Amino acid sequence: MEAQLPEPGKQISKDAVKVWMISSFIGNCVGLLLFGGLIWAAGRYGWYPWIGLVFKMIFVFLVLYLPYDVWIEPIYRQKTWRYEILDQFIQLKYGVLEKNHFIIPMTKIQYVNLKQGLLLRKYGLADITVKTMASQHEIPGLPLEEAKQLRMQIAKLVPPSPRRKRRWGLTEKGRLMKSPLRKTAKGRSFLPLSKSRRKKRPHRKGRTRKGRKGTRMRRILPFLPEEGMLKMSVMDERIAGAPGWKRLSPAWLFFSLANLVKEWLIPIILFVINNSDGWWIKAIKILCVPFFLIQLIGIFLQWKNYKYRVTEKEIRIIKGSFVKEEKIIPVKRIQSVEKETSFIHRWFSLTSLKIHLATGEEEVFSLEAIKEKEADEILNRIRGDGKGTADPAAEAGGKGMQGVPGAKTIFAMAPKDIFIASFTSFSFLAFGPFLVSLYLNIDEYFHLSNLLGDLPVRVWESLARSVPLLLLGGAALIAVSLLFGIIVTFLRYGNYRVESDGKRIVIKKGLFNVSELAVPVEKIRAIKWKKYFLRSFLGITEVKLVAMAGNGEDSETKSAVLFPFLQENRAKELVREMFGIRLSEPMEKLPARALAVKLLRPNYLWIIAAVVNFYQWPEYWYASVILLVYILVHRILSFFRCRYRLEENHIQQQGGVWTAELIYLPEHHMDEMVLKTSWLQRRFGLATVEIHIRANPSETLLIEDLPWEKGAEIFRWFMEKRKRPAA
Repeated sequence: MEAQLPEPGKQISKDAVKVWMISSFIGNCVGLLLFGGLIWAAGRYGWYPWIGLVFKMIFVFLVLYLPYDVWIEPIYRQKTWRYEILDQFIQLKYGVLEKNHFIIPMTKIQYVNLKQGLLLRKYGLADITVKTMASQHEIPGLPLEEAKQLRMQIAKLVPPSPRRKRRWGLTEKGRLMKSPLRKTAKGRSFLPLSKSRRKKRPHRKGRTRKGRKGTRMRRILPFLPEEGMLKMSVMDERIAGAPGWKRLSPAWLFFSLANLVKEWLIPIILFVINNSDGWWIKAIKILCVPFFLIQLIGIFLQWKNYKYRVTEKEIRIIKGSFVKEEKIIPVKRIQSVEKETSFIHRWFSLTSLKIHLATGEEEVFSLEAIKEKEADEILNRIRGDGKGTADPAAEAGGKGMQGVPGAKTIFAMAPKDIFIASFTSFSFLAFGPFLVSLYLNIDEYFHLSNLLGDLPVRVWESLARSVPLLLLGGAALIAVSLLFGIIVTFLRYGNYRVESDGKRIVIKKGLFNVSELAVPVEKIRAIKWKKYFLRSFLGITEVKLVAMAGNGEDSETKSAVLFPFLQENRAKELVREMFGIRLSEPMEKLPARALAVKLLRPNYLWIIAAVVNFYQWPEYWYASVILLVYILVHRILSFFRCRYRLEENHIQQQGGVWTAELIYLPEHHMDEMVLKTSWLQRRFGLATVEIHIRANPSETLLIEDLPWEKGAEIFRWFMEKRKRPAA
């Protein structure tokens, strides 16, 4: 079975076994001491008996696991660890009970690091860490010199993007251009500037030291790394006064002041309106005044010192009252731009822009309270001709997802769709909690319970004595709840439109609070169809775009949903119209032996829960049976739901249990692949395929318990697709 795949040939050092044995022994001893202390504390302080039982079970497991983890596993781990560095990718294979076979394309590697701890340094070893766009991998236990050479080898094989090739004077094949490095009179080498970047330089005579330093810094800055965001402190405040720098609208002060008053509303009611003679109340009143004034002054300084400038290539933002900071955002790193116009913004003809970056840190920037005309100009500058939004991964490893040219409206939500969505989303159920929350909040400040007295009780007694009145009241409550759900859904998805021009997808929605989101097509990594339990009976699906996004809390919710609810056939037609892709039918099912593996696979959480249940609460023995039945039903449904299909340039997979998900993933957006086989899967000739996608939240396409032959076929397909001609 293993011979069907090309095997990596290089092995790690045998001294790694000693390092792993020592580190495993230390780790297990720490674990035994920790749980031994917890067992003692549970008996000493009279904790619940089941807590002490769980600690004892873990302690016994650690005692039994220690010989394997210290003396057996490191030996087999070293024997099974293999790696291979090729021009196109890195192959890794390791694992004792569960074998893992990785393919890491060179085009997806971000950096290579060498790491040495105390034990590794003692035996002259080092670990190589390879960071990709989706995850991180390690080649452990290499001799130090070999690790250094391996690090340099990987670093040289990682291809630069086309922009860096042009900047470094390289052709697309990695060779030097005809105009090589030039030399000055002092023998210093430099790259010649292109004609468009050549400028007449003033005579150097009479320049101050500060001027020469600034010129030197300007020469260095173009060669700094472009990943993520370039942050620097503003050394010269005069640049903020240069033409092109703008401030937010003065209306921003009004909005911020309103938010400040809202934050201080409860303290004002508690300590100002409710007059009290307590000395501590008077002290709080005195302290609140300076805090309020400090925040008020801070709002003005924040507005005064916040400046921005937008060009075709970058966005610059200067902010900070005491510590000034300038942020330079390259336009090509912008993942999407969201335009939000709230109901209050529309009074002042203002709007706000949210800029999402394709980075992992500080990925969302806001330009709040700017004129709508100015926002449109900024959007036009950012979008440009589409050249500035190229994905670095697509540059290095293939083209992005292609859109169908031609600007047009793809989808406009009809009232019928909103009506159906209000029922299938159960938004009407929020009416009851909304009323209770509203009553409690009002009662907290205005004491409605004292004003109403026993009126609610008398109304309920009157309804209870009359069945017709009770039915009429229930019907009225249901009708109001349904109306509430329709209104909430209409306010959220009113005027929902999807437009496309082949380069970007524009999503507009909202009735009072209007939002507009533009996502470049080449940033889209995959497309996902999602059918919830109730909507699946009506044939309604949700379509999401898996895109490069930041870590914002609502970035996935706001930017990923393309069609929130639509008939499945209609959704597939629209996706085909927008991207020119078609789902392949039929998809392959899992073999019958996969169901046996799913049912036989142990669930350790259920084992612990069952032991605790029978020990602590034997009279509720049926709880463990119910949990076991739920686990088995869950696995059976996941078996019948799972489908997959491999095509020439993409793979598609369907999964889920109560919610069915179908994902379409092009080959060039796969960051890495791993083929796994556990000891149970090897007995039945099965395997698991994992494909990692660069997105946020991180996406993983998982095909579990498929035949080994199919898994090997997908693995070889990915390997062949990753190959590229040597430079």
